[in-house]
Amino acid sequence: MKKLIIWSLFFSIGILHANELKQQISIYGWLPTFDATMRFKIPNHPAGESGDKANANVLNSLDAVFMGSYELRKEKWSFLSDFIYLKVSGDTRGINPDVTLDLALTGKIYGFYGGYNIFQTNKNDINAIAGMRYFGLGLNVKRSGGKRWNGTLSPSVDTYDAIVGLKGRYSIDKSWNIPYQFDIGTGDSDLTWQASVSIAYQFDWGDIIATYRYLHYDKKESFLIKDFDLYGPKVGVVFHF
Repeated sequence: MKKLIIWSLFFSIGILHANELKQQISIYGWLPTFDATMRFKIPNHPAGESGDKANANVLNSLDAVFMGSYELRKEKWSFLSDFIYLKVSGDTRGINPDVTLDLALTGKIYGFYGGYNIFQTNKNDINAIAGMRYFGLGLNVKRSGGKRWNGTLSPSVDTYDAIVGLKGRYSIDKSWNIPYQFDIGTGDSDLTWQASVSIAYQFDWGDIIATYRYLHYDKKESFLIKDFDLYGPKVGVVFHF
């Protein structure tokens, strides 16, 4: 079913005539902050101990980050997609203070949305959007010290959620505008939502844009991650063609 939803979005694009399309590609530079609570089991723990846990504030080395998006429009209809890749690392202590945990976390987030324009004037452009978002998280844990077990674990989790929301733009004048987006959903996660607001300056070829974005996940029953927040300012360029 998940693959069917994705392919149906691509099929809907394929039936459009290329000479009637408006497209844009956005590339961002981002140094995000994130908070998360992670849980993972250690082999040979005694009964009653659920395993080691760590908070994301110990992952203080940002190894790699990338964010980009693509938008296609035809009249009132649109297709949107975005992608985030994040890799961070750090170290902390386990339940036993003699145990050291070296952690490396890799996150991938893909969003696919269909949109329909519900309100448009010279100043406002508001679109209803619906689709799905994938969140893949992998954690590499190297445990050293203590007497019970030492070695490497690689737990991971994949999350798919249905999303609905609004995406719009307010034009201040011919050059300045304010893009924004809010969406919310559920599925494999108990709740996920994101909100972003930007200020953009328009040129003939595209826009220079500054954005603040906040993304939240809540998973009450998960062996790897309970909650995850990714947020912060970003700057980018938007190419129109």
